[in-house]
Amino acid sequence: MALVGLLAGVNVGLPQILMVIIPATLVGTLLATLSVAWRGKDLADDPEYLRRVKEGTITDVAAQKSLEGIARRRAIGSCVVFLAAIAIVVGIGLFPEARPAYEKVVEDVTETGQVEMGRAIMIIMLAAAGIIMILFKASPRPRSRAAS
Repeated sequence: MALVGLLAGVNVGLPQILMVIIPATLVGTLLATLSVAWRGKDLADDPEYLRRVKEGTITDVAAQKSLEGIARRRAIGSCVVFLAAIAIVVGIGLFPEARPAYEKVVEDVTETGQVEMGRAIMIIMLAAAGIIMILFKASPRPRSRAAS
């Protein structure tokens, strides 16, 4: 979405950007996956991983419990809100007429315009963050490394 704001003055819209980004992302992800698929050791055999678990800087993957109950519902709800915000951003990028219009009166002259794409993205994503914090009790404070 940052690219939309960066290229706003060049008359390049979201549909053109998506025509390049989606195939490039899929090909890049596939190649990256294939390049590391058979590299390295399993976690149980990796000395660096075992050292970090022993020092307590990370938690053993096998010892971690999965999210259950209210924590799981909050995580799923947060993801749904975030994905909905992304869908809205893509929607207003594909259909610019869906972006809100505004009127501004300066010295008895009424100026009309449409919210810029970059600002619309910021508004939507900040609103989504607020909804996630209020409805799903997400904290804006980062978790400590020892707790993760």
